[in-house]
Amino acid sequence: METFFLHREREKSPIKSITMDMARHSLKSKLGGREVILQNGMEAAAQSRAHLAELIATMVEDGKPLSIFGSTQERTIQSGLYRALGDRLTGADIGAIDPHDIVRWLEAEKHISVTETPLLGFQLGDGEYTKGLEDSYGQKRLMGWYIDISDNLALSTRQHPDRVTPLSVQAENVALFIYCLGKLRAENMLTAEECEHSVEMVTSHQTILESFLYKAVKAVSGEGVARKLFEEIPPNGFAENQGITVRFDILNEKNELGWQVRIDFSGKTYTVSAEQMISIMQDGVDLREKLAGGYTTSV
Repeated sequence: METFFLHREREKSPIKSITMDMARHSLKSKLGGREVILQNGMEAAAQSRAHLAELIATMVEDGKPLSIFGSTQERTIQSGLYRALGDRLTGADIGAIDPHDIVRWLEAEKHISVTETPLLGFQLGDGEYTKGLEDSYGQKRLMGWYIDISDNLALSTRQHPDRVTPLSVQAENVALFIYCLGKLRAENMLTAEECEHSVEMVTSHQTILESFLYKAVKAVSGEGVARKLFEEIPPNGFAENQGITVRFDILNEKNELGWQVRIDFSGKTYTVSAEQMISIMQDGVDLREKLAGGYTTSV
């Protein structure tokens, strides 16, 4: 599989493709201190992905694995379950059930795996950075703050790299998640000819998927196009259940394997090359290294 890492420009017709349905979590409620998805959020999530219901039902009935990914906040996993299986869960108040019981039931009965990852989560930082974030949220300009301010403010206020996720870090995390999951699924698909397509349900929080979308569109089409696109997104980021469809494509040129990522949003498709994806990840790595150096010198 070493040739899978070749990054030269390739033909754009994939030989196999992994689809990731990536969205913000659904409407949340509070239950004994937990922020969970209850009945109204369940219905909204299920309705938002009605177009995938037939495909997912076929996968489940055929015993093909369906994977749910979220952050360490349980509302993300619940939202993914509702988006994938809403019609099968009608009447079940999953929000009131211990999430570990849900996972065990799903894995045993439905061939569904559930994975939590910090790559889909966030950190609010400290001090002036946190205040700027909270103020911009209250003033309904959170995405603009992330795009224009968050990276530089994290540096100037010497944030700890483990306690803050500005724009470039959030974009890096999502790009890394897409790459790692895509590569894993690709390797499995290339050894199983009958498995031509895979669908993954991925749920995160406001500003995280958007950070990746902004950096990706900027890389593909320029900053002006990226900023124009974000006029279509609520000023604080995606609404509940809003998101992007990502396709991790395996490409073949002269018997050498490569990859690209396609992002569907608002009726348009943005094709991101392997080089551009790697650049997005490197931007985040560079910022975290600068934060680590600044934090070290400030204590």
